[in-house]
Amino acid sequence: MLTALEKQLSFLREIDRLKRVIRQSPLLDKSRKENSAEHSLHLAMYDLILSEYAIGQVDPNRIIRMLLMHDMVEIDVGDFPTRGTSSSEEQARLEVEAAHRLFGQLCADACPHSGHGAHSQSPPRDTFNCRELSHLHANA
Repeated sequence: MLTALEKQLSFLREIDRLKRVIRQSPLLDKSRKENSAEHSLHLAMYDLILSEYAIGQVDPNRIIRMLLMHDMVEIDVGDFPTRGTSSSEEQARLEVEAAHRLFGQLCADACPHSGHGAHSQSPPRDTFNCRELSHLHANA
């Protein structure tokens, strides 16, 4: 049986695969499309730097966790374009399956590390600000 540390290290090796997931959005300089690891880091930095402009009282650390964990499912399902051809129900189903597989490596039951699906459990203000940061990043 794996120890907690072994599970955590295995998960950290697994998320290295985010670097290979190419997203639909280009880098700001338009030289190439960004990968999911770059996207996640950049969004977390947006929150860190711009949290003072959030609408209402938010928890910047919680938003950073949500932003970093949310895109982990792209390891299995890839990047879904905002105006894609797949249904939102199909996308949600695939992302939940991926979240179970990925975060299941950390813990068997309800996993506190899982940021995926956390939007439904988060204060609406945190969820709103995550979405706004994502839109801001996409349109920068």
